[in-house]
Amino acid sequence: MESPTPPTPRAMSDDELNAEVMRLQSQPDGLMAAMALIEAQNLLRQQDSFAYSQWQLQEQMKAASAPVEVREPEPKAAEPVVTPAAVAPPASPGTAVAEESSVDEIVAVLNSNYANSDNEGSAPLLPPVPALAPASKKISFDQLISGEEESVADLLPNPADTSVQPELAEDEDGAQVIGVTRTKTSAALSWSWISIASSPLVLVLAAFLKESGTSLAQSLVVMSGLIVTTAVLAGIGSVAAKRGSNPIGVVARAAFGVWGNVLPAIAMLLVKIIWSIALLIFAARILSPLLASQPWFAAISSQFVFPAEFTALMLTTVLMVMISALVAGFGGIAMLRSQQIAGAFSLIGILGIGYYVFSTNSILDLQQGELLGAPALIDLSIFSFMLFGFTVFSQSGDFARKLPVETPGAKIFFLSFVSTLFIPLAVGVMGVLWIFMAEESFGLLLTDQLIPTIAAAAPIWVFIGFVVAVGLSVLQLLANSIYSLAGALASVGAKLPGAVSVLLLSIVLLAGTLVSSMLLATSSVLAMLIELLLLVSVVAASYSGIVVADALIRSRDYHEVSLTRDYGFYGRFNFANLIGFILAVALGFGYLNGTGLLSSWTGYLGDFTPAIFDVAGSNIGIAMAFGLAILFPVLFGIPRIKNQETKLVELDERREELKEYLDTAN
Repeated sequence: MESPTPPTPRAMSDDELNAEVMRLQSQPDGLMAAMALIEAQNLLRQQDSFAYSQWQLQEQMKAASAPVEVREPEPKAAEPVVTPAAVAPPASPGTAVAEESSVDEIVAVLNSNYANSDNEGSAPLLPPVPALAPASKKISFDQLISGEEESVADLLPNPADTSVQPELAEDEDGAQVIGVTRTKTSAALSWSWISIASSPLVLVLAAFLKESGTSLAQSLVVMSGLIVTTAVLAGIGSVAAKRGSNPIGVVARAAFGVWGNVLPAIAMLLVKIIWSIALLIFAARILSPLLASQPWFAAISSQFVFPAEFTALMLTTVLMVMISALVAGFGGIAMLRSQQIAGAFSLIGILGIGYYVFSTNSILDLQQGELLGAPALIDLSIFSFMLFGFTVFSQSGDFARKLPVETPGAKIFFLSFVSTLFIPLAVGVMGVLWIFMAEESFGLLLTDQLIPTIAAAAPIWVFIGFVVAVGLSVLQLLANSIYSLAGALASVGAKLPGAVSVLLLSIVLLAGTLVSSMLLATSSVLAMLIELLLLVSVVAASYSGIVVADALIRSRDYHEVSLTRDYGFYGRFNFANLIGFILAVALGFGYLNGTGLLSSWTGYLGDFTPAIFDVAGSNIGIAMAFGLAILFPVLFGIPRIKNQETKLVELDERREELKEYLDTAN
């Protein structure tokens, strides 16, 4: 005889399951145990739901088979003492038919949600829900154990909810996708790099090399080596960011540990702020003469108590920061469109300059110049690389992290490498040839007064194209820097809305630029800025060396939830890499032969080997810091990384096994 009461559920209640998951996640290797518990409870709740459905169907059939003349109104069955997530509520036959007709649609939506879960950057462990128990909300096991404030009842099947719809978002090309916003194609990454790589400011670097005393051959070698190395770092950083769906500042937690990354992340945030202030000062001094030369500027300048030169710099700086912050604040599609516009106009300006250079100058006029000594050449190469290489690497993950997760790493590396190689290499070589074909003083004028020098040397159509290209390029570089700074601020644990972060950082950049320019003379500002850049480059070299080596050792995607939870695969501290970072910084400062006010304390290790500066140059400490930092993940990190990836493989295998089982049940 059938039982007149519903079957007793075998699965845990919500409170019991929540308590058990919290207990397991605090234990060593609790991740796998909690996963097994969730799998078992999910299966039990489906079995409870199926058993209740059978009991309910039998009760309805018994009621339907009773004689009509003696049939009494059927009392409503008592609700089973289980959670709504585990057992379907009583329903009339009419309702059951209606729900059955929409079951296929519900299951299709849920399974499409599950198939898209990889695009959300986590490794979901709860598979597609069978038709008998459709889920009210797609959630991953990673989110459950991460401590987010959600009830287990929200995570497990709820047959009563038939209004499930996939979450829609717009990608950067305007198309609707399920899940988080991502770029539609990997080609979007090319525009991010082209907007940076096509900057005509590479011409200033060419002039800087010439005025530093290098020969034609040395300038070409330094320029080519710098750009090739920078392109390689851009590719490595892009692949690492795509694997973790996060900026480099967050991906670095896999190398240092979630808590261990706090010190390096704060240090790199300060480094990036200094880099951004340097870019802003440099850009303002390039563009402010253009503002000061306007006829209406005198009337505006008279309204301020500052000198006319500072007023022009101040207005230029404020305007640039406002425009760049607006673009960075919108982010997403606004950033992509601004990158496309800046890249297109920069390419047009470069083509105009190239046509003018080679149509008005002769290769026969090339000056070979005298060879620069080896120590000075090493110093110059390191200084040039620190301005470009570390900056590009630190920003390499800001846009690659939004690429489709299925994009192969080799394709991402290729796109990044090519986008940062050919255009700047062509512009740099053209600039070197132009500088060595022109008169002796041309290079010095180009580095000191870029806009007036181009105006005096080129026809009006070339000048206009160049000014537009430089202006848009500077604004885009600054917008990228502010956008990257906002990500770096989030990587240190600051939970601020994006717009608030952008506003705060814009104020910091403005204050740093204007206060230093007002208190110090131009020559003093530039000298102290160069010293400061040398100091922070030691920190950047140490950080980049460890993160680059750690990323190259890994062969699979990062576990994203573990990048934000200290009980994940990457742990709280990686003491080997953290100690390596500190030692690399100490070594770099010890072999940085500073002579200025800010860097006079460095070079303490060089006192024991003073001849090294005569052989390897004063900036050799930056290269030594980078080299030592690379060694630590290689010597101490390979077993740890392989163990992490083995556990990730096991996690994926268990998820696939559960998925196959429930797909068969469907």
